[in-house]
Amino acid sequence: MAETPTVVVLTPDQLNQLVRQTWEQARHETKLPEVMSRDEVAMLLQVHPKTANNYVAERGLPAHKLGQEYRFRRSEVLDRLSKQPAKGAA
Repeated sequence: MAETPTVVVLTPDQLNQLVRQTWEQARHETKLPEVMSRDEVAMLLQVHPKTANNYVAERGLPAHKLGQEYRFRRSEVLDRLSKQPAKGAA
């Protein structure tokens, strides 16, 4: 039997705090390599892999194209995340 999804409502300040905490935690995470695939960066950002591609095209997520695939530097992704305010934040 499928679980009912949980919906969490956050204020802009709470969302900003969550993003910062996630960023700080990810900065110290050693399980992911410095150069990551789309799937690995999606795991880091906790989004679907196709969403990671959309972030590159629409939000300027730093990526390096190798052939048909993107590669991401973990430090660049985390740096971008730390400098981008959460949507709706003042």
